[in-house]
Amino acid sequence: AADLLGFANLCNGTADALSAVNADAAVSFSGEIVRIKNGLAGIDLSSVCNGGQSWIPIKNFKGTFDGNGVPVTSLFINETLATSQDVGFFSEIVDATIQNLNISGRITTNGGHNVYIGGITGSARSSSIFNCQSGVDILHTTGGETRVGGICGFQGGCYFIGCSSTSTISTSYKNQAAQYIGGIGGHASITKSYYIGCSHTSGEISCSQSGYENYSTAGGILGLSSDQSATKIVACYNSAKITNQYPGAILGSCGVRTGASKTPDITSSYYTANACCLGVGVAYYQGYTR
Repeated sequence: AADLLGFANLCNGTADALSAVNADAAVSFSGEIVRIKNGLAGIDLSSVCNGGQSWIPIKNFKGTFDGNGVPVTSLFINETLATSQDVGFFSEIVDATIQNLNISGRITTNGGHNVYIGGITGSARSSSIFNCQSGVDILHTTGGETRVGGICGFQGGCYFIGCSSTSTISTSYKNQAAQYIGGIGGHASITKSYYIGCSHTSGEISCSQSGYENYSTAGGILGLSSDQSATKIVACYNSAKITNQYPGAILGSCGVRTGASKTPDITSSYYTANACCLGVGVAYYQGYTR
């Protein structure tokens, strides 16, 4: 746990960590591979993040992180969020690869606006996440616009291959702010992302809202695709329950551009009756359409 914390501190530019390696700025590890060593039965983070101290999400990372399949347990984050904040084991990754990371724990957050929350990373751009597993349960309340995913909250131009989630995800709010929640990803931007061989097999996904029209969507794999060409979902599977006004067993909702097909790109994917909803929730921008 101490070594992972040291790595995080280097990426985050913590003064003591930088001084120890004679660095004068946060270390991105661009072009390098950081790998958890072989032979470990597991890494318990409770010695570095617990009820009195939250894990500080890793920023600035642009290399390859290989978890080597070693279980990383007891991730703990309990925070009141600010505007535009990314929360997860990693905060945000850009031009990075995360692979073979198996992580579990709990994230509890409230407040904030335009916040991105994920078990692996809050957001990802132009990055790849391979063969990762998240059992990080996420509870977010009373916030503004929010994207939450078992693996990643917000993504653009990314590949998710062979990833799985057993995360229980719950959000609640009392205003008009949109909530986009998914077992793998929360919200995919118009820069195309791919979800191949991914699954959400347990852990209910739910979003409750009161006071205004419901602006939230939830999906077993992905909460929102910005439009029907923004994502490709292949050979994915969901067997967990989705509770929301606009649920989708695979995809919660899909934006539709004027004059374009209203059919999102989903192939060879399936879900069980336990999901209690349609394969795709709603297509919107041109009116709600089942």
